[in-house]
Amino acid sequence: MGLSRSLTKDRFNRRNALKAQGRNRGRRLFCEIPAGHKILTDVFLEPLAQFLAGKTEIKPPPPPADLGDIVNQLDPHTKAAVILVPFLDRTYGSRGWADEPSAQAKQCINAGKYLRDQVALKKLELSDRPLAKQIRLGRKPPWKFHEHLKSDWTESECLVAGSWMLECASTLNYFDVDDRGLPAIAPDWQQYVDQQLEQLMWRDPVFAPHLKPPSDWTGWAKQYDDRLHATFVRDSRPETKAAAAEAFSGDFEHARGVNALSRVPLCIDQTMLALVERFAVDVMNHRGERREDDQRTVSSDLRIAKWIGDQVFYLDYNCDTRGRLNPLSHFNYAREDHVRSLFKFANGQQLKRGDIDWLEIHCANCEGSTDKKSWSTRQQWVADNRHRIEKIAADPFNTFKLWALDVDKPFAFVAACIELASGWANPGGFKTHLPIGFDGSCNGLQHLAMLCRDRAAGERVNLVDTDSPRDIYGDVTAHVLTELETDRHELAKWWRNRLKPLNPRQKRKLLKTPVMTLSYNVQDDGMIRQIGEAYANLFDGNEPEAKAARYLAGKIRKACEELLPGPAAVMRYITALTRCCSSDGRFLEWRNPTGFFVSNRYNRQRRVTVNLLRHGVRIRHRVGDGYLPKLNKTKAANSAPANFVHSFDAAHLVRVVNAATEEDISEIVCVHDSFACLATQAVRFNKIIRTQLAMLYARQDHLLALGEQSGLSPPPYGDLDPLEVQNAEYCFA
Repeated sequence: MGLSRSLTKDRFNRRNALKAQGRNRGRRLFCEIPAGHKILTDVFLEPLAQFLAGKTEIKPPPPPADLGDIVNQLDPHTKAAVILVPFLDRTYGSRGWADEPSAQAKQCINAGKYLRDQVALKKLELSDRPLAKQIRLGRKPPWKFHEHLKSDWTESECLVAGSWMLECASTLNYFDVDDRGLPAIAPDWQQYVDQQLEQLMWRDPVFAPHLKPPSDWTGWAKQYDDRLHATFVRDSRPETKAAAAEAFSGDFEHARGVNALSRVPLCIDQTMLALVERFAVDVMNHRGERREDDQRTVSSDLRIAKWIGDQVFYLDYNCDTRGRLNPLSHFNYAREDHVRSLFKFANGQQLKRGDIDWLEIHCANCEGSTDKKSWSTRQQWVADNRHRIEKIAADPFNTFKLWALDVDKPFAFVAACIELASGWANPGGFKTHLPIGFDGSCNGLQHLAMLCRDRAAGERVNLVDTDSPRDIYGDVTAHVLTELETDRHELAKWWRNRLKPLNPRQKRKLLKTPVMTLSYNVQDDGMIRQIGEAYANLFDGNEPEAKAARYLAGKIRKACEELLPGPAAVMRYITALTRCCSSDGRFLEWRNPTGFFVSNRYNRQRRVTVNLLRHGVRIRHRVGDGYLPKLNKTKAANSAPANFVHSFDAAHLVRVVNAATEEDISEIVCVHDSFACLATQAVRFNKIIRTQLAMLYARQDHLLALGEQSGLSPPPYGDLDPLEVQNAEYCFA
């Protein structure tokens, strides 16, 4: 393909410069919305400006060497705003990395970059005032004009500047620094700020879903009248943009699927909204600082849901670098149970004979105890618990213990109980609006088994028709337990003692995530972390010693290798292809079946140590300071299997959406390998999911096509016929 070229030094430097100049890439800062602007100007701006001007008893810390001449170009109020904006944004805006060990350094780097860009804009005003104004108003994204904002600030210099900004902000009593070293609103001011946000933030729609169908994707970028600028792929590399432009020049199947999902009309379940408001934080059951975070999260979600009210709304999407669809709004169906339970289709359909069966199955699925059981077993559970279901539906507020304890998805379970009880009460005249879901059976392993036609692995992940579903997590758990019984190692004895009081479902939960992520080439450290988190949930927050977690991770990996030889061989093959490409100085690249271009592109990071002095305390950070032209061969090899599999589950999702839309099944919501529709369309929709998975692999040998980049031959194929998957009822259940 035309994009496969060695990365020259000049080309790399141009791309890296573009990436370095990107600021927010379309994400609007907290202080740029009305609520944030009011908080900035009414509370924090004037005191900090007076402090920076030296008009207070406490004097400001001097800027680091070489920074004084730069910041002194700004007047005190502008300087105060430049310091406050990134820290308020961290407190109430983007917090995705807040729990990472390097969070403090990342926050300071982001703050330093904001200062850098504001200084650059100040210079730009002298040479091109209209353009600078357009950028400040958000009408021209700054990353498009990187040549005007070009700066030679390195990551380490941004870190030094941001650390000084944090010291200035935290000197005043409005700001505090939490135990992670991150800026936080001081407790005395938190209540006032929250009250202001409650009144103002929900009125601004910038972070909310759309109240009218969003425009279709027809090219790389999309502008909205009342929303954030967005790009089709969440990436700033010129290669990605060029590949997307090439795809959009023809019939871009991937974009058609994205556009179809963005046209699905949705509404808020008002009954569930009241229930979430009352119980969501209690169901999360965290304490201390985590509970406070939960309260803010739920409060923010409720603001958006109440802003929507009884109106119809829509979600728009773009893609990650593998083609996976991601909603542009933070309030979306892919969120936690308390958010997902609020979603209903705006266009319902009258229940027909047999449709109630699918509401019953969905209700059992949400409760969770019949997971991996047959359809009839799930319906039998509903029959046995009918009184409980009807009692919950009649009064969810006073039946908390009936739906919140030992239930997989508590709020989704309540929503299902209410819908099902209504269907029972009026079987011939009830119009259903509830999304009912079909989830892939360890979907990453399903794709790997299909790639190599491994029948034995396919049977374990339900690609072959059976009377009842197979459970790969249960298979691996049983295999590991057998290994522990025969192993004389002291850690085997330790695990036997720890697992003895657990029931089978709890043991399965301990091993589920490592098995699930194995198909994405999870490394030992990642698997150890997953085991620790699952263990802590089972044993009151305690975690196993690292050596015990590492020992169990080895047992899980060995069990998966023995039970799933075909998928393991595919991952080794993709890794070998990546290493061949890396040895030639290039990246493994491919187009997935729906035309989405993927580049397994990883460069080595430039690492530097920065020593800081903040409030008289010496702080040392080891940070990434940009990227080097040299390939990161280890990262590329480790990531390639996951990227390849993700690109194919994205292609499958898109094909399902497009095929369903062609058959007038338009009420659809999806989360990667999870699909939901109305109960009235469940039979046909489930068949479409299976058919599209079969056709994805029946028409082309994807491993052979991928191997053309290096000349390596794929591993041996098994005798699984991809077309058989069409008849596998429990493939998506």
